[in-house]
Amino acid sequence: MWEEGKPPDFVLEVASPSTAGRDAQHKVGEYASLGVREYWRLDPDGSLMASPLEGYVASAGGYDAASAVAVGGRVWLRSEVLGLELRGERRDRGTVLVFRDPRTGEEWASAAEREQQAAERERQALEREREAAEQRARAAHERARALEERLRALTADSPHSSAGE
Repeated sequence: MWEEGKPPDFVLEVASPSTAGRDAQHKVGEYASLGVREYWRLDPDGSLMASPLEGYVASAGGYDAASAVAVGGRVWLRSEVLGLELRGERRDRGTVLVFRDPRTGEEWASAAEREQQAAERERQALEREREAAEQRARAAHERARALEERLRALTADSPHSSAGE
């Protein structure tokens, strides 16, 4: 705050067992007193909060719940500060923060999820390259075997030169 000259407009806290109670009860007051416009909490493992994501918007010295928007059977929470809609989605490896641009309808996952997806795409590409290389190696081996057989056949059919020639 001392460098920027103002409080952050948006704060996202990741709930953890050691701080969940303090975050829910005390930090919200601290953020309100500092003038933070939006306060969000994400529950990465799904056991600390009633929902995977909670959003709060500053209102009269406190916070009100962020507006909920239903789109395509999903409930999103609107962040006026970001101009986006957010939701927490529980997946195998924990809760992922998903963003949606209400103007375009485009959705994308948090950076960790994008990195995970990129790593998976890279793994799949490497697997395809490995399979293609194995296929090329098998084809080359088959060509070499066929050429060896042909060479043997040609060698067996050719007349041997006599010692006097």
